[in-house]
Amino acid sequence: MQQGATQVNPQNSALDDVTKEVVQHPKRRKRKVAVFLGYIGENYYGMQMNPGVITIEQVLLSAFYRAGLISEANKDSLSKVNWMRAARTDKGVSAAGQCVSAKLECEVEKNIAPGVVEAINHHLPADVMVYGLMRATAAFNARMDCHRRRYEYMFPVRLLGGPNEVMKEEEPGAGDPRAARFTNILKRYEGTHCFASFTDGLTGKDDSSRRFMIRVRCGQPFLPPNSGVYYVSVEVYGQSFLLHQIRKMVGLALFIHLGHAPEETIPVALCPNMKIPTPMAPALGLLLDTLTFENYNLRHQSVLEKPITVDQFREAKEKFKLERIYKKIAERERLERILETWVRTCHQKQRYDADEIGKLHEKFVLTDDGREEQRRAHIASLYPIKTNMRAFLDVPDEETFRLAKAMKEQFQVRYGEEPSFLARAPGRVILIGEHLDYNGLPVITLATTQGTMFAGCLDSTEHIEVCHVENSRYGPGMFRNSGTRMAVSEDEKVSLVDRNWLQYVSWGIKALVESLPMSKRTVTGGGRLLVGGNLPRAGGMSSSSSLVAGSALVAARLNRKRIPKQEIALLAARAERDGAGTKGGAVDHITSLCGVRESALKISFTPHVVIDKVEIPDGVALFAVNSGVRAEKGFDDRVRSEFNMRAAECRIGAAILARRLKVHLCKSVTTPGQLLFQACKTSILKCRSMSQLRTIAFEVMQNDEILSLSEVRQELGLAEIELQNRFVMGVQGSIFEVGRRMSHVFSEAVRVEDFVRVSMDHNSAPSVRLQQFGRILNEGQTSLKEVFESSCPEVDQVVDFCRKSGAVGSRMTGAGWGGYTINLVPKDRASHFKHAVTEMYGNEAVVEVTPNSGGCIFAIHKSYGTGDRERTKGRHWERRNRVPAHESPARE
Repeated sequence: MQQGATQVNPQNSALDDVTKEVVQHPKRRKRKVAVFLGYIGENYYGMQMNPGVITIEQVLLSAFYRAGLISEANKDSLSKVNWMRAARTDKGVSAAGQCVSAKLECEVEKNIAPGVVEAINHHLPADVMVYGLMRATAAFNARMDCHRRRYEYMFPVRLLGGPNEVMKEEEPGAGDPRAARFTNILKRYEGTHCFASFTDGLTGKDDSSRRFMIRVRCGQPFLPPNSGVYYVSVEVYGQSFLLHQIRKMVGLALFIHLGHAPEETIPVALCPNMKIPTPMAPALGLLLDTLTFENYNLRHQSVLEKPITVDQFREAKEKFKLERIYKKIAERERLERILETWVRTCHQKQRYDADEIGKLHEKFVLTDDGREEQRRAHIASLYPIKTNMRAFLDVPDEETFRLAKAMKEQFQVRYGEEPSFLARAPGRVILIGEHLDYNGLPVITLATTQGTMFAGCLDSTEHIEVCHVENSRYGPGMFRNSGTRMAVSEDEKVSLVDRNWLQYVSWGIKALVESLPMSKRTVTGGGRLLVGGNLPRAGGMSSSSSLVAGSALVAARLNRKRIPKQEIALLAARAERDGAGTKGGAVDHITSLCGVRESALKISFTPHVVIDKVEIPDGVALFAVNSGVRAEKGFDDRVRSEFNMRAAECRIGAAILARRLKVHLCKSVTTPGQLLFQACKTSILKCRSMSQLRTIAFEVMQNDEILSLSEVRQELGLAEIELQNRFVMGVQGSIFEVGRRMSHVFSEAVRVEDFVRVSMDHNSAPSVRLQQFGRILNEGQTSLKEVFESSCPEVDQVVDFCRKSGAVGSRMTGAGWGGYTINLVPKDRASHFKHAVTEMYGNEAVVEVTPNSGGCIFAIHKSYGTGDRERTKGRHWERRNRVPAHESPARE
């Protein structure tokens, strides 16, 4: 880091006394405060903590500790002090009005902290400054309670064309005509739009890609301090923003202003049906200016001494912004010409065909058909709500129908009323592509008729009561509406019933609720849930992921929110990954919620999630057969350790190949999928498929290459802490078999391509296609057993027996080290196969697999309306639907 980011403010004797007084102060009560600050982002890798690099949060936490505001035990943990930033800023981005909420050991009387601000700034670098602290309520969360954010993007006015001066007005009061014309372009961003084209990793189907822009304008030219160059500042004022969104918005607007793209490019880029590349302006000109907490201040005005706002420190903030941030941006631009160089060369890297943009604009923006197509696509992305049992279950299955009926009856017996909804989240079976999802590569999978089922109702409390159908085996639990588990009594603690299952429910509910802004959460969000299912536990058919995904789906229902099912699945996957400590992917959760009836799915993960249907040919029966060995990643330390070791070896192997092949990889992504994506863009490699990449990769890496931890560190050129946090991630191991693991990943990815090719081959005879499918599965099992080493003797024995009993293809499904196998059997031999396996392993060991649709809600219509919606609609809803007020159901 440069000297400017490490020096501290000048010391003096008075400041030393203040600092000593604060550090040596006896232990005080921790209080929730809002800390307002500004910083120059030039020397930092963003705002948020990032191991191995220097960030704003890192220096802030250190300064708070050295100033005596954080104890020794809490100095390295953000969660222990309830730390939360109001907005993220990327590498090189500055802020004039950032806010952090935290529990600090300080006395804040009347929003004035005597000596504390001086003590903090004494330990901060010169390019970071705390303006002041304000007392907040105990539940204050800087990110969730901030409902407006204002950014600026400044650049020399000459980049808009014309001289370095203020040009004469073309119309009275219009100001500089260049700024006025640029504003007309920027105003197209205002309103609620889909900004998937202005970020990475999202598509128009993701509800999180929609953002509300309140105002986007270009100001008049001004002179920063000690600068002879006129600048303009673009104001971007909105609710919240995506990664790189503002820089891409400004970049595309400049493209249009300078004539490198037609004006219709912005509406096309904002269309949910389209995702087009957009140029990203440099980070230098971007700064976070203001945060707004109006809604929070209104809710708590009776207890707040003063509203939470940076305006309390306006003078200090404006001084830091003008004299430090503006000056630094202008100085760097004068010396390095970063912004000017980008404007001069950007059109060489990104080009737009005016005719193509015009056709897309006419199809998706101007016509009614285009708008209707967008509407249908958005509705199709939401989790479905069914109104009858047949549609809810989708595939007529007697066992599942009996389960749904029994759950309704048990709910009524247990709670004395009928449930207002049922929810289901199927399990899944991976046909081919094992261990590829967390490597960013496609997987062939399908949802099963078996799964997890919920019966529930909403109520006016803020608690969620959860019980299991098998209450003698699985204990009940109570959650807050946020998903946090509540304490159990001493009698319950010593009970022999299993309560681990409640963790999965908690992860799903909490992930969904925390993804909702405070303003969109239901005031109550409470209810009662009964959980059951017919999915084998710890069998590799995704029983845990089904429970987490289903819990997240139910949480959306409890909060009365229709959310895209893919978004719910990704939230659930992240929650289970963090909660269980496994470094897996999201294929289980996506399959559970996005499955398609009578079809398999090809789920791709790089550069973003894409789901395609894959045909399963007629004449094929699928059976899952249990090996008798439980494989529970969440609670089996051996399985979790082996699984995480494979994930670490794959990350390390991908990063090493990227360096050896000279393929650029994003800093935070080290997967073979990203390696293939970047290799396709590297013209030197001329790589367009996984089979080509496999050939090139093993010219620079041996199939049996093994590296020690020190060799990995030397090969990647990383410090110990960065290696641990980016690649090893807590895995206890000193030897990494990167060659064998990458060999499986590449060959399995090629088998996925072969599976899709065979499924689309309608010219070959069905028997030939069936044999090809079987060969692909058998080769996959061989690789899992001998190369990836994730099988076990019991699974291998089941595979051999199933092949001898008539399966043309057999392999393990799931993470491995136990669980079920999946078997492809010709339909004319299905009964013989089932009989043979049942005779050998028992009736409970065989599960017939039928592709089913994904998770959904069954809204049970009560006698007076739509069940769980009456409580929130009230009198107006009753009058509109002609429901007598005295007959309205008491709950929901």
